[in-house]
Amino acid sequence: MKNVLQKSSLALAITSAFALSPHSLGAGFQVSETTTSGMGRANAGEAARLDNAGVIAKNPAAQAFFDKQALSVALHYIEPEIDISGTNTNATGTVVKADARDVAPSAVVPGIFYAMPINEKWGFGLTINSRFGLSTEYENDFTASEYATESSIESIYFTPSVSFKLNDQISLGLGLSYISGEGKLKNTSSTTLNQTVTAGLSQPPPNGIGNPTAAAAVSPTVGDSILDLEADGDGFSWNLGFLWRITDNANIGFSYFSAVDLDTDADYTIYSAAASAQNAASGTFAPAYLKKSGTLTLNLPDVAEVAYTQGIGEQWEVSASVQFTGWSSFEEIAVDDDVLKEENWDDAMRYSIGADYKITPDIAIRFGYAYDESAVSEENRTLSIPDADRNWYSFGGTFGLPTGSIDAAFTFVQGKKVSVNEDDSGSVFNGELSKVDAYIASVAYNIEF
Repeated sequence: MKNVLQKSSLALAITSAFALSPHSLGAGFQVSETTTSGMGRANAGEAARLDNAGVIAKNPAAQAFFDKQALSVALHYIEPEIDISGTNTNATGTVVKADARDVAPSAVVPGIFYAMPINEKWGFGLTINSRFGLSTEYENDFTASEYATESSIESIYFTPSVSFKLNDQISLGLGLSYISGEGKLKNTSSTTLNQTVTAGLSQPPPNGIGNPTAAAAVSPTVGDSILDLEADGDGFSWNLGFLWRITDNANIGFSYFSAVDLDTDADYTIYSAAASAQNAASGTFAPAYLKKSGTLTLNLPDVAEVAYTQGIGEQWEVSASVQFTGWSSFEEIAVDDDVLKEENWDDAMRYSIGADYKITPDIAIRFGYAYDESAVSEENRTLSIPDADRNWYSFGGTFGLPTGSIDAAFTFVQGKKVSVNEDDSGSVFNGELSKVDAYIASVAYNIEF
């Protein structure tokens, strides 16, 4: 059963002071929620902006231009609406409906960002946030639950960084991230899978178990786990940035985040039809489960962004970004040398544009649009990673306070309806992601001191 680790599950390491809830709204399982000001313009121009301390999460070179200590704390609430519609067919050709609604739970994604000037040339920064995450939860009575029942990918990044100002216009930045994660993946037996296994084991020998009664005895019970996996691990990555203040009203920025092979210690239990048949041939009529462990490596992609901002008059500023994510590094899921699932993802692009309008020195509004390419082709799309091309529509604002400022933003993410077909568990699922939408509400507090 090669689908057992369709997506490696890394959950965020939770501390008593800081917790992250998972959910991916970017391509693949990339978390795109960083600053609230950026969310208000669909993240356009983030690698070239100097709005608040949160910008260092996209480009560490930005902190070189802060002349005071700055702190930003952001909170994003995500309400996904992801629905599945389709059919599942067992080995005898019986077709059942396999529909599911709201398979992704709501989530809260926070971030903490701190920037500090050391002197006129050097700056220091620290970010604590998530860059990759995903969560799906299907009901146990989902008639294709052998492909997806419960899964999550979560990450927490602790990233100190330094920056150096070459002159009054150009700065460079470098960061090193410690990544920590842990998680769980669980699939269960559906009615369809139960019938498929029974049909397969009811065929004439050679396995010594050629009757339906015996086959039913060794098939997994509907609703029981056929895979239960837990994994945890950590690793390191690096990032660099470049910022050029062309004029007082125009900036161009570049940032790059390295790929990383995140090694995790995986322990899992999996149902084995072959072992069940062998037991039955020996007179033991019960489902057989294998316990395994090893190293599961999750290949997180590199990410590069080019961004530009341009002031127009006293009140307007426009921003744009082009982002590349190297998802083609995510080729397979393997524990040690055993390849459990071929992924074969594709590199993906993200394009965004936005604008800010300053009503008063203390009040600004903004809006933006982004097109986010899916990292998964039709032949490689799965129920556990419901990914599709997305359109982002965003608006927000900044409101000055006696001390600091408040950012607020709202984003509607509209995904494209796409097909999903899976057949590597004996049954055959054919269907579509009938809805891949989400609503994101963001708020942040920014202060300089």
